[in-house]
Amino acid sequence: MLIVEIVLMSQNIFTKVFNSQFVHIYDRSHADPLKALQSMNRLRVPWISSFISKNTQVRPDRPLEGNKILDVGCGPGILSLALGRLGAEVVGIDEVQSAVNLAQKSSFTLSPELRSNTKFVSDTIENFALNEDNHHFFDAVVASEVAEHVADLNLFVKTCCKLAKPNSPIFFTTINKTLCSWIFAILVAEDILRLLPKGLHEYEKFVRPEDLRRLLVDEQCRLGHTRGMFYNPLTDHWAWTDFTGINYGLVAFTKPY
Repeated sequence: MLIVEIVLMSQNIFTKVFNSQFVHIYDRSHADPLKALQSMNRLRVPWISSFISKNTQVRPDRPLEGNKILDVGCGPGILSLALGRLGAEVVGIDEVQSAVNLAQKSSFTLSPELRSNTKFVSDTIENFALNEDNHHFFDAVVASEVAEHVADLNLFVKTCCKLAKPNSPIFFTTINKTLCSWIFAILVAEDILRLLPKGLHEYEKFVRPEDLRRLLVDEQCRLGHTRGMFYNPLTDHWAWTDFTGINYGLVAFTKPY
């Protein structure tokens, strides 16, 4: 039971995998850190789609057509491209240029039509939000495996809300701050099994669901559900669970205007 993240900010897994300090560790000592993220798509993509699908009758192969989605901390585009294949217009942002380059390269797996609707930008969410044209622009904002790495969670949540349209969903998947999460996400994943680079996680930055919900309520968001997420590394399979003590997903909706 662990989570393998691509994250925003300087603690991004692409920073730690591809910079000079961690690249040799990744190459020689660790399992593929992207494997669990790829399999997570089988859980998070239907979850996201269930809240924003518009065209299931007209284009069942493109149920997200007509939706603009912001993928915060997109990394190599694993989630962005999956949403793009369903017809969404996706903007993926990540401050790590090497991750964005890989995402752009991977976008060629899409058809030319879908690829034209998928854009990747090397930037922080704070800088991205300085452009007022981006305010209240997106039909959905996704921050998957990001919140537990940001330096200022309050600012991060405020910015996500600022970029979403009124009454639109904001999705988070992240790690709870519990003894179980420390054991599995740090001790087991980094120190024992060495599935992740040591030092990737900081327990102090893990996010309790009640703290995330409080910040969203402060932004006058309407709270949706919070669901636990379970990962079995032996089968590379994710499932929803009632237990939120390690990984969880949360959806909220921005205030209507």
